[in-house]
Amino acid sequence: GNRLGNMPSFVTHPKFACQSVHFNPNAPDLLALAAGENFGIAGGGKVYVLAATPEKIALQTCIATADAVFDVAWSPGNPNLLACTCGDGTVQMWDTQKAANGPVHVHHENSDHEVSCVSWNTKERDTLLTGSWDRTVKLWKVGQEASLQTWAEHDKEVYDVRFSPATPQLFLTVAGDGQLKGCDTRTSKAILSRQMNAMLLSCDWNMFDSNIIMVAATDSCVYAYDMRVLKEPTGVLKGHQQAVRRVRCSPHAGNLLVTSSYDFSLMVWNTQNKHPLVNRYVHHKEFVVGCAWHPVAADCIACCSWDCTCYVLKMGQPPATTHQQQPPLPDSPTPPPRPTSPYARRKQRPALPPGMRLVPPPQQQGPPP
Repeated sequence: GNRLGNMPSFVTHPKFACQSVHFNPNAPDLLALAAGENFGIAGGGKVYVLAATPEKIALQTCIATADAVFDVAWSPGNPNLLACTCGDGTVQMWDTQKAANGPVHVHHENSDHEVSCVSWNTKERDTLLTGSWDRTVKLWKVGQEASLQTWAEHDKEVYDVRFSPATPQLFLTVAGDGQLKGCDTRTSKAILSRQMNAMLLSCDWNMFDSNIIMVAATDSCVYAYDMRVLKEPTGVLKGHQQAVRRVRCSPHAGNLLVTSSYDFSLMVWNTQNKHPLVNRYVHHKEFVVGCAWHPVAADCIACCSWDCTCYVLKMGQPPATTHQQQPPLPDSPTPPPRPTSPYARRKQRPALPPGMRLVPPPQQQGPPP
């Protein structure tokens, strides 16, 4: 049991903004944390493999990549295998026990755009989907060089892709064009489509009712839809003040979900309650971009932010900021060279709140004073 009642935090190397976090389904106290230098606009990337206990979050392995890592997900079939998606258009597979040897495989089909999201199939455990800012979604099989299939159903960058937990052929995608798509790996076109009035940044399936899906939007709302009647949402969760960057449904209860937002907050919701907002956490000092449920402990959630910190929380308990006591991180491994690409990196993160622009930091001339 957790004697402290609350859970700890971790801080990345300086300037490495967290982008996404995922618990290992086969080793539940291990989490993978994706990060990108300078908010992912310019510079390298890292994946931190972390071991969480009630007292601390300890670094087990640090993986370095040539470009920002925007998403990371553990294989459901191999406890040491990680997929990460990068700003240089690569999809990288890493064996966390042999990270010093470099990636097991690097797929490089999205050469001109960031690959933003990844989802493993929980039934056909060697297949995974990735979504990219080149507007495409690709299906991959572990060990095969080329993608098995590509969908080009969106008009703007894809932000999230999620395999159905119930039906291995079905998946959802959302994008900056405001469209929610339902697709089937056996067909090349979407089988369901819904146009919304805001950019869509994240989606997920209810784990207990495969007709119910959740969609997170830049209008600060989270929408519930029944796949059988996409005309109108079955519910709208209001509470965030800015774009909702991520929504994840609980694997433990069909009425629980967690959301993270550009308003610096993390929220836990119970859709059965008259007032569905259960917990609101405001411990982060920047956009909260990642959130994930612990695979075994039903009241445990991880979150991560552009403030370079990752927390593991116990629902209803205050967060424990333990990273002040964190030992210094080892120097990062040298990343492999960046793949050569004729395309310039874009200098702006899409889906930022209106009026907010990020510019790359100035190049330093010699050591700082």
